[in-house]
Amino acid sequence: MNKSLATILATATVALFTLGAQAADMAASAPVLDKAEAKDLKNHADADYKARQKISDAKLIENKAACESAADGSVARACKGSVKAQSKKEKADAKVLHEVQKDDIKANSK
Repeated sequence: MNKSLATILATATVALFTLGAQAADMAASAPVLDKAEAKDLKNHADADYKARQKISDAKLIENKAACESAADGSVARACKGSVKAQSKKEKADAKVLHEVQKDDIKANSK
């Protein structure tokens, strides 16, 4: 299970960075946005950020439950700790991506 979880998390991390790179490429070639378009994109970026946070929270709960059922005592506590650290990392990645998106929108708006 840990191997598949690590694979999923690695794939998600790569996807986040790829999305950031794509957003940067799109921003470089994107025309100047008017105020309404910029606001729509900002609202969409905010919604994506909140969704990423909720996904991270859901994965945290699921993975903690898996730790409880798979191990006892100190092993379970260590597993929960690593799961919590991974959740914090995912949230930090989501925040960085959100900031990049906001900056791109701001740079391309009138």
